[in-house]
Amino acid sequence: MEEIGLRERKKERTREALEAAAFDLFERKGFDHTTVEEIADACDVSRRTFFRYFSSKEDAFAGDHKAKTALLTSLLAARPADEPALESIRMVMLGLCEQFGSDKQATLRRMRIAAASHDLQQLEAESYDARLDGLVEALLTRSDSPVDDDVRLQTRLVTGAAIVIMRSVAEQWMADDGRGDLVEMVNHAFDLLIGAFQPTA
Repeated sequence: MEEIGLRERKKERTREALEAAAFDLFERKGFDHTTVEEIADACDVSRRTFFRYFSSKEDAFAGDHKAKTALLTSLLAARPADEPALESIRMVMLGLCEQFGSDKQATLRRMRIAAASHDLQQLEAESYDARLDGLVEALLTRSDSPVDDDVRLQTRLVTGAAIVIMRSVAEQWMADDGRGDLVEMVNHAFDLLIGAFQPTA
């Protein structure tokens, strides 16, 4: 049993070393110009060893994507089932911002690497609909009432607007080198969105 534990810890250290080496190279050379071979060489392991831990260099960059997806799911599940969709998404996004802010430098580093990469920006665009669909479905499953086309479209519009808020504010936050409070900035942006649809006196 102890041998298994040691083996697992060694595997985890190798994975962490590969991920750290990948980010150092991404930051220095750019994601698009970094190869799997260079990442493996930086850790003095073979290309085959790299692929035991990651399916691609994109996978090495994504790293905690599954953890973030699980966090979004858990945050949404914690919201009241009868809460308006926009408010639920707002609270989920604020919870995600708190996580981002807990390690500001790592978050900014990841964002800068992605912003400088054509490949990562294209990957982000391709995965947008999948993430949007996942949030929409999670919101719709909370309803006890029949879901018609109008409800589905409304939920998609609300969720899409929330994602745009998150991306737009995150870009501004990165441009300001993380000087603002990301949670407050996103919360203010949601207030602006809601205020845009309220009648003026």
